Amino acid sequence: MKNIILITLLVVLCLGCKSENEVFTIPSSLEIVDVVEESKEVCLECEHKIVVYCDYSLRSLSFLKVSMQSWSEISDEYPDVGFLFVFHGKNKSTLERTLKEYEFPFQVMFDQDNEFYNLNNLEKSSTKNKPLQAFHLDGLKNVKIAQIGIPNLLRKEIEEFRNN
Repeated sequence: MKNIILITLLVVLCLGCKSENEVFTIPSSLEIVDVVEESKEVCLECEHKIVVYCDYSLRSLSFLKVSMQSWSEISDEYPDVGFLFVFHGKNKSTLERTLKEYEFPFQVMFDQDNEFYNLNNLEKSSTKNKPLQAFHLDGLKNVKIAQIGIPNLLRKEIEEFRNN
């Protein structure tokens, strides 16, 4: 009886995690936001994508200012890697104002209804920081969590992706 309970608990825990090789859904209702004149376009066709999800109603957008130069450099170094930024929040003008102030060089996708998070069950991902999550995708398959805050580690992950 103990073994059955233990096995059941283990199965429930495993099913509750966003697993690698799970296919992501990118809702067609997401709105592209473009705040600088020469924004790097969203590349949904890129085979290797780095998807960054941020719920700015629960977290500050200040991380963008610190990281965007590194992401822009990495994007230039690896032009075949698409960066897809999905932002959830109720006030699009707050997002636009912040992106413009930071001169954020990428187009982003605005998700007012949090469809991306819900459709992809991100609340079940293994990431502890639910309002900010990042993933490497192969096509639309989740390969692994992306370490977007550490540029050299992100470069290493991209190289590993290319070599597999």
